[in-house]
Order: sequence, then structure tokens, then C-alpha cells
Amino acid sequence: MRRPVAFIQLSLILSLLLVRCSGLILPAAESGNDLPEPVSPAGTFETIAAAEIIPSAAGLAAQEWVWVTNDTDRALLRIDPRTNTINGTLLLDGDPLGVAAGDNEVWLLESRDGGGSKLLRIDPLRMEVLAAMQLLQGEAISMAVGDGSIWVGIADFKNGEDDSSVAAYQRPASLARLDAETAAVTAYIRRPSLPVQLLLHGNALWSLQAMDVFTTIDRINLENLQITSLPSQIESMAYVHQFARIAVNSAGIWAISVDRTSRYVYRLDPADGRIAAVIACGAAVDDNPVAIAADEEGVWVALRNGKVVQIDPHRQQAVGIIPLKSGLGDLFLAAGSLWVVNPQQAEIYRIDTQLWRVAVTIETGSKPKPAPTLRQRPAVSICQPFYETRLRVGGRAIVKPLPPVPNRVRAEPGLGGAIIGQIDPGGKMTILEGPVCIEGWLWWKVQADTSDVVGWTAEGDEDGYWLDASR
Repeated sequence: MRRPVAFIQLSLILSLLLVRCSGLILPAAESGNDLPEPVSPAGTFETIAAAEIIPSAAGLAAQEWVWVTNDTDRALLRIDPRTNTINGTLLLDGDPLGVAAGDNEVWLLESRDGGGSKLLRIDPLRMEVLAAMQLLQGEAISMAVGDGSIWVGIADFKNGEDDSSVAAYQRPASLARLDAETAAVTAYIRRPSLPVQLLLHGNALWSLQAMDVFTTIDRINLENLQITSLPSQIESMAYVHQFARIAVNSAGIWAISVDRTSRYVYRLDPADGRIAAVIACGAAVDDNPVAIAADEEGVWVALRNGKVVQIDPHRQQAVGIIPLKSGLGDLFLAAGSLWVVNPQQAEIYRIDTQLWRVAVTIETGSKPKPAPTLRQRPAVSICQPFYETRLRVGGRAIVKPLPPVPNRVRAEPGLGGAIIGQIDPGGKMTILEGPVCIEGWLWWKVQADTSDVVGWTAEGDEDGYWLDASR
């Protein structure tokens, strides 16, 4: 079961400087004097394939194209914003985990079918892989590119060994900085919690750090790598939060909760991490944020019901709504527009932020194919009126990457079953038995790909699915 918790009880925080929750110790907020360790002498990445780098002689620079991935097709797509057409495709060997453009190259995180991840360096004009770098001591889970560097968030292997049976947020974690020209590791920073999101703003790298029921935000000075962790103090509930995604502009830090029932965006004070404002995205039960982006002009939020909401960062209220289609995923700013990705519909929408309208809709390839329901035990008949299954025995499933919350695995179906493990966001599994409907939840017996854990996990609840069909 997932834990969509926006806040944890203040008494747990105030009673101890170190808070123990679900077997995990939450460290106290760090001062601004935390400096990184030296670069790991054993190295972080191993180049396993390389090609000659030839500067692009024509066309747009890497950052001027728009880049999007299609998980179903395992493809990287290049969109020309001048014509609003896809004019380049690169097929991948694994599932894309994230993509970002640098000055001269595109960088992509790719999961490997046997576990682990690779960092790909891609020529933006020829759409060819220039280098594939295998992460040696962990799994890459987040990335940011800019200022001549590539930052990668890593869930380290416990005790230096590949132990994927341990939940990612319970492993040691680190940040690696690579030089964009040489791909050499120029900094390696140990962190006490999992960097699930990285973004660059101003002279800082911002890292959303996730634990079981708590999140912090690291602000890392790009000049001296000094780290400030937020919240800097815990005095009230305004300092305690569990966020799925953040965005940053000069007006503050903007965040959305992992709680799937939340209808709010939170503005945090960048000085101390306190929640300074709570802004409603809507009044409907499905006005739930799933992604967020910001620049100096505004804050944009994608909702579960297919709407995009514009928030005025100065008035701190919603000022515009565009209805799209359900199934929205990420959204980002590029080429003077807001781009909204819909993985379920295999579409991307270009939003004119000045006129506040959809300028164009672009198809991005194949739609996800829902798994057939079991005829012998159809979920619609055993779990009405809650939801129908999209999975089947013998099929494959993946934990949705957004929000970045793991699915718990239990010894028996139902919330009363003992918790025996977890499967992290993006983690895949094979379905062994099921489904079983208990109190409106569909449960499947699964075996995780990256561990020996075998048990029962929920497909979702009445608010939405937590598992998607996979291959």
C-alpha cells in the first residue's frame, strides 16, 4: 500500500531531534556549513560505449529543440518548435527515466532490463548515442543539466553491493556532478535521503529529498557546493511536509503533495522551508496536482482530471484553467511555451502562456496498451463499483513513477497483511496470482524484478491506479 501522507504528526517531530518512523531515522535539518566529500576515487560511471563527437553544423542547438519520451515505444523524440512536428526519433534499449538538454548534447537516463541504469549522451542533430555510461555503485533516479554540468541523483547500493531488495529510500544516497564536455565526475556528495528530483535555478541546485513519510529540500551552492537543507528548523506543522514535486522561481519554492487527494499547491519560504501559503487548484474531488513547473511569469500545475491551472505567484491564487484530457504526466517550459505531456493519450500539448490556449497538439507515438482482464475472475464483477483491473496473471506491471511513492508488499492481501517489502516507483514485477478485492482495493500477488520479495500489493484505490501494465 502507498502512504499518501501530506503531513506527519507534529508530536513525532518535536519529541525528538531524530525522528524514527517505520524503521527509518529522519536526520535533523543540516546547517548551511555542510560541504561535500571528495570525488569518489573508485569512480562513479563506466563508459561502456562511445562515438566520435561531431559538433552540429546546422539546425537548432540542443536546448532549442523540445525533447520528450514515449515509454511504450521506448523512444526519445525531437520536436522542432518552429514547425511543431517530430523530426527525429531514437529507439532505446530500456525504459526512459528522464531527459534534459545541455549546450551541445542531450542527456537521457535509461533503465536496464536486468536492473540498474545508464546515462546516455546523445547527439541532438544526428540522434545517435555518443556515449553510454553505466552507473557503478547505485541506481540513477533523477537528473538536471545546466551550467556545463550534469547532476545525477543516485540510490547507492547498500554496503557497496547491489542489493535491490532494499527500498531505494532506505539506501545510502548521493549526488554526482559530471563535466558536460569530458563526462568526468567532478563532485560526489553523500546525502542522508533519496534525491527524487533535481532542478537548477539561479546559482543553486535544488534537490527534493525523500524518506518514508517526510521530505526535505537541499539547496546546493554551485560555486562552493555548500548545502543548506530545508526546513532549517521544525517549530510547527508549517515546517513538516511530504512533497512529490517542486518548482522554483524568485517568488519562492512551489510544491505539490504526494497525497493523491490533495487539491493544493504549497508555497515554501526559501529561507527556512516553512509553508508560507496554501493555494487551491480547484474544488472538484479530482482536482489533484500531478506535476508542476514555474518561471518568473507564473506557476503551472497539471491535474489528475486533465486540467492545467495557472497560478499567479504574486497574487498567490489560480488565475486560469485550460481543460485538456485525463492522463496528464509531466509539464515543462521550453521554446517560449508551456508543454504538457499526456502519456496515456500519447500526446503533447503546446500551451501559449500569453494567450492561455492550446496552440497545437502533437501525437507522440503508441499509447499504453492496458492488459486484458481475467475472464475467469473479472475484477469488474468482484470489486464493483470501485474500479476495473488493467492487469492479468502472468503479465507484467510497473509502479507509477509519479508521485514518487513506493507500493508496499504484504504477506496477505488486505491492509491487515504484514508488510514484507516495497517496490519503488518505476519498479517492475511479475503477477503471480489474483486479483482479490478487499474493501474496494484490488490486490495482486507479485514478484519484484530486482529482489526476492513475493507478496501482495494493491493496484490502486477509488482515486486512481498505482500500477500500470508493463512488458
